[in-house]
Amino acid sequence: SALYYVTGTLVYRLNARELFTRSLYGGFLPIGRLAGKLPFELDPNFDEFWVAPDGAQLLVGKAGRNLFLVPLTPEDYSGPSLSLPYLYLPGSGSVRRVLWLRTGKILVLADSRQGGVSSTGLYLLAAADLRTLPSFRRIPEEGVLDLALSADESSVALMRADGVTVHD
Repeated sequence: SALYYVTGTLVYRLNARELFTRSLYGGFLPIGRLAGKLPFELDPNFDEFWVAPDGAQLLVGKAGRNLFLVPLTPEDYSGPSLSLPYLYLPGSGSVRRVLWLRTGKILVLADSRQGGVSSTGLYLLAAADLRTLPSFRRIPEEGVLDLALSADESSVALMRADGVTVHD
């Protein structure tokens, strides 16, 4: 029930119940509360982001091919140094779908084109705790066209041209 938006390097969180009231005063007061800061500016023309279900982390896609997991905290002057998890997709790559589970796991379906042939890659990031230095891991599934998560998040459907498979 929150709306997140990014201006430059600042990430703001706006409670959905406050959206109308705050929008009336948008010219006078900043809308939302500071949720965190990014290590780089977000370009709204080429970049995108996905927020963790608990609002504690952000997955940022820079120019469609660079993915970074960034913790969200309004105070960035204290705490440990972090090595951010990062995924570098091929130059022809782009993110097709991101599924972020409440357990902290992230599934990323990415497109790429090599030698004139389209392909997809499925990546998993177990990001429940940034202190353990999670990393993206490629899942050996080919020909996946789309992903769908069950309502209880216990299984995911992988859709291919020839059918659907369900995995836990």
